[in-house]
Amino acid sequence: MRTNLPRIGLYALTGIVMVSAWQLSYSQQPPSDAKKAGRGAQKKGYDGPMNKVLLKDYNPNSNLVVAEHHPLKAKFPVIDVHVHPAARNAQEVAQWV
Repeated sequence: MRTNLPRIGLYALTGIVMVSAWQLSYSQQPPSDAKKAGRGAQKKGYDGPMNKVLLKDYNPNSNLVVAEHHPLKAKFPVIDVHVHPAARNAQEVAQWV
C-alpha cells in the first residue's frame, strides 16, 4: 500500500520555506520614514552618465549567444506554487494563514 506521506511532507516543507522567505523579505524593508524621503534623497550627490539616460531610451545590446530552442512540450510537469502576501503584521499573517 502506497502512502501520500512524502508528498504531504514536500508540501509542508514548501509552505515553511515560502513563509520564511516572506518574513525575511518583510523584515528587511526600510523603515516607513525612509520611504517618505523618496528616491531623490538617495541619489542627491550622484551625477554620472547613467543619470541622464531615460528608461524609455535605454536599449542595451544583448551579449547572450546561444542557439534558439522552442520546446513544444515541457519535459517535466510543474505546479507553480507561489504567493503574493499582503499582510503587514502578525495578526494579518495569522488571519491569512
